[in-house]
Amino acid sequence: MPKILKMDEAVFSKIAAGEVVERPASVLKELIENSIDAGATRIEIEIQGAGKILLRVSDNGTGMDREDLRLCLEPHATSKIKSIEDLDSLSTFGFRGEALAAVCAVSEVTILSSLQGESQGWRVKAQAGKIKEESPAAGTGGTTVEVRNLFFNTPARLKFLKSDEFERGRIISVIEEAALANHEVAFFLQAEGKKRLGFEAAQEGKEGEKSRIAMVLGEAVGQYLAFGEESEKSINLRLFVSTEAGLVSNRKYQHWFVNRRPIDSRLLQQALYRAFGPHILQGRHPVCVGYLEISPADFDVNVHPAKREIRFKNEGDVFNLIMRAVSRALAQSLRPQVLVKDSYLPPLRPGSHLESLALEPASSYSAPLRTAAAVSLPLGEPALSQEEDRRTPDWFTPPYRYLGQIERSYLVFEAAGGIFVLDQHAAAECVLFERYGDLLLQGRVLSERLILPVAVSLPASLVSLIMDQKKNLFDLGFEVESFGKGMIQVTATPPMLKKEKDVEEALHKIAEDFSDLKTSLAEVRRKSLATMACKAAVKAHDFLGEEEAKALLLDLSKARQARNCPHGRPTMLALNRIELARRFGRPGAIS
Repeated sequence: MPKILKMDEAVFSKIAAGEVVERPASVLKELIENSIDAGATRIEIEIQGAGKILLRVSDNGTGMDREDLRLCLEPHATSKIKSIEDLDSLSTFGFRGEALAAVCAVSEVTILSSLQGESQGWRVKAQAGKIKEESPAAGTGGTTVEVRNLFFNTPARLKFLKSDEFERGRIISVIEEAALANHEVAFFLQAEGKKRLGFEAAQEGKEGEKSRIAMVLGEAVGQYLAFGEESEKSINLRLFVSTEAGLVSNRKYQHWFVNRRPIDSRLLQQALYRAFGPHILQGRHPVCVGYLEISPADFDVNVHPAKREIRFKNEGDVFNLIMRAVSRALAQSLRPQVLVKDSYLPPLRPGSHLESLALEPASSYSAPLRTAAAVSLPLGEPALSQEEDRRTPDWFTPPYRYLGQIERSYLVFEAAGGIFVLDQHAAAECVLFERYGDLLLQGRVLSERLILPVAVSLPASLVSLIMDQKKNLFDLGFEVESFGKGMIQVTATPPMLKKEKDVEEALHKIAEDFSDLKTSLAEVRRKSLATMACKAAVKAHDFLGEEEAKALLLDLSKARQARNCPHGRPTMLALNRIELARRFGRPGAIS
């Protein structure tokens, strides 16, 4: 008896579905692409149960007749290619003929469609890959695809889905990407009976694209966008990139499209950062929405089932094109800017409490947050005692004589005949990180209720993500509420964050960390603490006096991991008397 057997159709259909249908958002992506390929200018989406119970997509595209309606549910049935040569000239999103068949294999699907101008259409119902019913229907001009009970016959797949709020966030993210790529198409989302999202069609041309970007990413992002345009051989590039004033705290605002298809590409990202070069500050990232138009023969999209990865035939040409476009956009928009002093940490006193490490506003700063009295929030069972060996670390060799500050960034001391240098930002960040972390480990965290809540603008997909992580944010000292489309309202914060700008940037970075499904909750909490410590710590170019410098050094000597900040940067540099003598070619140090 042979060992190799041909799989049953029901089995290989579910396996094929697993490559295309990962979650409700991946179903929506396929349906939106079909609608756009059909020439739709308006797409309406409705979901219930975050797309698990119901996901309905209606469009005003060309529609299908009865025969096409039946065939569209068959595997490898497509109107996009007829021969192998067609793969080199594809201009559509879909082409493999797998999507609807894969969705149908793991759900109950109803499709109603009619050709434009026809008074009669047709309806077909299918379940688990089999057509169950066909019937005539009123012609509405376009197509409506209704997907119910996703993964009803693969319960193991259903178990691996996340919370409803998280899955809604992924659905919104798909709509946002589609809206960025197709600014002439209107998109609307109704979730659980309520309107959640609406992007009206934008006008043609550069201004229309910029308007749509502002709709999706927020007006605060849109006002700092510069436009760049380049062409070379068969490659055309249009991109919108933030100026130096518009840098943000995470990479979630970077989107690349090749022939309107959203892609992930390290090559494109590296070209962007290379072009920005000295304009990027540590911990800040450029906003970028780039549109590449390339001959289908010059790239391969059939690399991955989800089509997120592509292979360029001439990577060097693409890299250089992006470099030139970004550089020219920045050159036209950037102007010499006066360095404005940021907020900085007040004097760090030996044994000082966390509250004394909070930022204090100065007259040149933005308006500080007004807070009510701090409240202590329980975090469940206290952790085990974190008492540590407090012996003096080997690097700490007092007495120290303060020599001064270099570039208002580095604190220089003389110690034991040598030179000792502190990076003031990295050192203060290290101290804050451990102190606030200790409070968490002890089962308690400080939070300050804000008299005036802070409204933070975010893409709708990140709003859903933040609300999904509301409990974890509470554990870090934040209290947040949804505040309309693309906004959240912060009503309480950790006491170390005293400026609106710091609260906004911390939440942007924390949202990015939570969106990474490969990162554990413990690691996200650690990164969140590091972000808050970074925002609250004394900055480079802030002036520190001698007493403040000595207090920071003493506080650092009590840290358990004093040699590096939580982001891995070194906090200190030392040249002892022997090393100094060696550098100057002397036989020994002066006694």
